[in-house]
Amino acid sequence: MIELSRSSMIPLSCSSMIVDSQSALEQSGMPDTLKKDLKKYIKKEKKAVTSFNYAEDSLYYELAQLLLDNILAHLPEFLQPDLQHWAKTMQLIIEKDKRNPETVRQVIIYSQKDPFWRTNILDAVSLRHKFDHLNAKRLSQSNNKQSKGIYDDYEIFFL
Repeated sequence: MIELSRSSMIPLSCSSMIVDSQSALEQSGMPDTLKKDLKKYIKKEKKAVTSFNYAEDSLYYELAQLLLDNILAHLPEFLQPDLQHWAKTMQLIIEKDKRNPETVRQVIIYSQKDPFWRTNILDAVSLRHKFDHLNAKRLSQSNNKQSKGIYDDYEIFFL
């Protein structure tokens, strides 16, 4: 049996094993035009993987649009966001977080009516992050109104 001492082993670093695709392209014998085309193709494929395409009549896009419309009601100069990205977040709220779409709709409306929350919920990601806080506050205020006999127009419709 052969015994190896630690000093005889050659240390390998992980960084020496990783090949950078950019440097690999530069070192190859490819013509410059082909390299440029390949770089464009790689960039396009990366973008295609991260882009979303929700129809404007889909539930997720409608919820994103509802949030934007409510934000624009009190911030008319709000910059136009990427509604596709917001729709993706709405899909995560409903499917991954297992939220009821009607509850999401009510939380969006509440978040933009409440003076405190409308300054803090300015995108779908913050809505998702604070969803439980918003829903709890919405429900507690709703219970207070019902005990006092005070209802808003939306609640009267469902009574």
